[in-house]
Amino acid sequence: MLLLLILSAALSFTLFRQPADQKVKTAVKGPAVVSDGFGKIMQAAGRIGETIELKHTVDSLTAKKQLGPADSVLLDSVLDRLQQIQTIK
Repeated sequence: MLLLLILSAALSFTLFRQPADQKVKTAVKGPAVVSDGFGKIMQAAGRIGETIELKHTVDSLTAKKQLGPADSVLLDSVLDRLQQIQTIK
């Protein structure tokens, strides 16, 4: 039994020893999936809220019988913004 202990110690310090110049592999941090996903959810919620506000503006403008020049410009800009929001992914 003593012979096995000595043999085990000798092998662990000779054959099974790792070279000192090998670098220890460190775990590389991947992307923060949770925070990225949460950020995307917040952006989508913001776009939905803006879309709802713009829809209310369009509804109030289209309810009028006749649009003035300021109303026409506002409606045009609101529709352009809705189109921009739709193309964002």
